[in-house]
Amino acid sequence: EILDYRVFLALGKIYAMENKNILATNQFKKALELDRKNAEIHFNLGKVFFKIGKLSQALESFTKSTIYEKENGEYHYFLGQVYEKILKMDDAIANYKITRKFSPEIVEVNRKLGLLLFKKEKYRNAVEPLRDYIIHYPDSTRILSIFSNVLLKESRYPEAIDGFSRLINKVPNSIDNYLKLALAYKEMDDFENAMLIYEEALNFNDELSDIYIQLGLTTYELGYYDKTVNYLLE
Repeated sequence: EILDYRVFLALGKIYAMENKNILATNQFKKALELDRKNAEIHFNLGKVFFKIGKLSQALESFTKSTIYEKENGEYHYFLGQVYEKILKMDDAIANYKITRKFSPEIVEVNRKLGLLLFKKEKYRNAVEPLRDYIIHYPDSTRILSIFSNVLLKESRYPEAIDGFSRLINKVPNSIDNYLKLALAYKEMDDFENAMLIYEEALNFNDELSDIYIQLGLTTYELGYYDKTVNYLLE
């Protein structure tokens, strides 16, 4: 008779890697009979349940793993993913925050946490996780766009200018990035650079009335009244 839970745990992990999910769960359950409070066993059992879509069982297993090892960031990360799947976003956010604290090497948690905070309009709290993700994945234009918009909403204009400038370099034909960049300049009373950005945007879309309106208002602030008349009458 086998009395060492590690035997069943090892077998369960092997079966899980081979996608033999029923065999894996059976081995993990046998391991738990020998060590009910073993966080690693609960976690691995939860991963199998999560993989096959049994979210209630996964939630129970991951919850127990975090009870028995409160400072294991990976366990909280998977628990957060289950909460996100069942649309309990506050619980997902709480667990993702714990993951960032104890397992900063899990870079993906920054994207997940940042997006959830952005959707809940908690912009100030979204800044740091989004920034950490961009540091590791600077070519992610979607996250860079969200990050730049968060900075703009938080009135962090120099950082927003940097973000939208980087976006324009990566996606030069997106008019929205030009408009947001120009807005950031205007919020800093830098109407000269705002005017240049609006004029640059015309190279990609010379039929968008909002650009002419903004150019008219910006040139008015600069005292370029002849330009103002021309733009507002376009």
